[in-house]
Amino acid sequence: MEGGRDLWRPALTEVHDGRVPADLQRWTCWLATYSLASMPAETGGVHPSDGDALHALLDTADPDGPLDVEHLVEDWSQRYHESYRTLEDMLQGMTHLEDAERKMVAIAEAYHLSDFVSIDRDAILDEITAEHTVLDAGGRLHVFLGAGNQE
Repeated sequence: MEGGRDLWRPALTEVHDGRVPADLQRWTCWLATYSLASMPAETGGVHPSDGDALHALLDTADPDGPLDVEHLVEDWSQRYHESYRTLEDMLQGMTHLEDAERKMVAIAEAYHLSDFVSIDRDAILDEITAEHTVLDAGGRLHVFLGAGNQE
């Protein structure tokens, strides 16, 4: 099991320290996820398999400070929720918005209120971003549970 750690730990440290060319950093994180997949997470579960999400989280680490790779990987494993291509996909994926809209439209039509009733998507997005960290990387939005919201 230590062999896997020997592969991803130095690779992620090299990315953080800027010793991996920028165009290879993303792919280095993907390779690290394959190595991590062979090892159980500290929590006993499995590590996520999204290298772009790992790269996004790694990019948030202080570039001038030392990197605690073990902590970063556990943080990624515990907090990573899902990745989405668009904001609309994220809204749909993190809520029951489609179902709620369908029910709301039916009620609004029944009471002739269709012109006055709508869902405030911006407010829902504000609620999601207040409770989660959303990072844009690799052409997708990566959602992490907020530090106080670990499930």
